[in-house]
Amino acid sequence: GPKLGTISSPAIAENVLTVGAVTNIHFFSNYIRAIADGVERLIPIGSFYLNPEFYDKVEATAQIIDKEGSFRGCSPLTENLTGKIAIIQKGGCDYTVKVKNAISKGALGVVVVNDVDGDPVSIEPNLDFVVPVVMVSKKDGQWLLNCKDVKIIIERNEIKEFESQNGSSLADFSSRGPTIAKTLKPDVVASGVDVYSSVLGNDLRYLSGTSMATPHVTGAVALLLQAHPDWKIEDIKAALVGTGRDTVDSSLPIEIGGGIIDIGKALKPVALAYPSSISFGVVSTKADDSKTIPVTFKNSTASKLTYRISCKDKSLRFSQKSITLGPLQQGTIDVTVYGRFKGKGHSQGYINFSVNKDKKIRVPFYYYGQ
Repeated sequence: GPKLGTISSPAIAENVLTVGAVTNIHFFSNYIRAIADGVERLIPIGSFYLNPEFYDKVEATAQIIDKEGSFRGCSPLTENLTGKIAIIQKGGCDYTVKVKNAISKGALGVVVVNDVDGDPVSIEPNLDFVVPVVMVSKKDGQWLLNCKDVKIIIERNEIKEFESQNGSSLADFSSRGPTIAKTLKPDVVASGVDVYSSVLGNDLRYLSGTSMATPHVTGAVALLLQAHPDWKIEDIKAALVGTGRDTVDSSLPIEIGGGIIDIGKALKPVALAYPSSISFGVVSTKADDSKTIPVTFKNSTASKLTYRISCKDKSLRFSQKSITLGPLQQGTIDVTVYGRFKGKGHSQGYINFSVNKDKKIRVPFYYYGQ
């Protein structure tokens, strides 16, 4: 990612369950304590560079060196920072330059305020940082920068869980579809950013990647198999894809497939669709050209239900607008696309198969008009 068409083999295979990554709804982090204008907060910082050779605990009044839009910290400083913790804003030059300038004037520690939205990131080890250096998020940093009287305590502490304000967003690195064959991928997305994971050496660390999102989906598959030992692979895929939800910043199937997995809903879906997503491939935009794909729906409940079929995309037509199925009964509907209604380029969306607003599944579709 983040460009379209970045998904590659083996993730492009039709029958595999391809997983993209979204940001986490929580994270585990070290933290600093800040007392600003009489209000105390624990501010997450991710992991940070601690060298016990130089210090153990630092507690001091903070002094703001520069705010957003000011690059004063990029040049040698004039003020004496002895006995102070410097607060600097990223921007204008590499933040390490600002950190070194603050240390050279006697700073006991440095708090770096990130200049982009998101959760806090780690400070890379640097032997020139002979005092504690931490980075806080832009949001938390703005709170510090806007206060007048700030005291900072930096010390070794236990990892603490924090709720993220940036959860359920599509990760920049997550590869997007369509495939080289103009088919729809990925199938689903799951948490893959700042996942607190085990690493070699009996340790734990933050890791990010679709390689972190995929184990979440693997665990979901295991739970579904335990709950439904008679389900086949296509049933599991249909349950996960059909019950997914949008991210906070995307509802495009070639970015998120069926959406963020929801294990609770996938355990008891109101229906299953085969195929779980529809790839029409390249579709001609000529007046009389069309493509048709049959989709089989299965009532996966113990009750007789009537389902309504709907879609916002007017280029799609259905052989029928509703279908009634008994328990575990199947029925097939033809889905036809007419490329002339949308013109050239990417076209995508969701087909809703619903009993009511709370009981439904959706089938992502994609085609490329040419």
